[in-house]
Amino acid sequence: MTAFTHLSAAPTRVQRPRGKAISPTEIRLTWRKPLHPNGVLKPYQASCVDIERRGTPQIVTTKDSRTTSAVVGNLIPDTKYQCSVVASTVPVVGKDPAQFQRRSAYSNPISTKAQTPSRVRRPTGKAISSTEIKVKWTKPKHPNGILKPYKVTCFTTSHGGTANSVTTKDNETTSTVVANLIPDTEYQCMVVASTTAAVGQDPAKCESRSALSALIRTLR
Repeated sequence: MTAFTHLSAAPTRVQRPRGKAISPTEIRLTWRKPLHPNGVLKPYQASCVDIERRGTPQIVTTKDSRTTSAVVGNLIPDTKYQCSVVASTVPVVGKDPAQFQRRSAYSNPISTKAQTPSRVRRPTGKAISSTEIKVKWTKPKHPNGILKPYKVTCFTTSHGGTANSVTTKDNETTSTVVANLIPDTEYQCMVVASTTAAVGQDPAKCESRSALSALIRTLR
């Protein structure tokens, strides 16, 4: 009686994976098993590559062949990635392992979350009229993404805590005039630096606030 051995082959292609950014540096991927394994499946390899730079992809291997999700880390904040999954079977001895692998189509673009910029140093200010204060500051040391225009707010220390705000015209501007203030009144001013939030990300998670300035009194 002759024994016949069923040889392994590459599995059918895994369907396009789905992904979602779970942090500025991580994407969680999910996928389905191949319809036809065509052999003993090995753990999957999931990888993500920067769409613009097309550099070395970040790769993670699942713990076993039953796992159909993975978190790919070490990514760049606020960056678009495309991800894929490689399914493979245990190769036949003496055969090229690449013949037993099949890569999925690439996912739709997935943007990692923006990261909060480092804190702007305490701003300085000077009254230039009875209703205006000129505020100056320096850029955050680490933008951690694409900076939005700054928001500058001056608060009274009396009169029920009235606040007046102004937004700069761009992210290169590091001084502005806050107007419509109360004459002969003490204020403290603050600068908010922020990056552009990814789709579905809470914009407040991308803001950092400076400490309040020293007291600044408007002119009489």
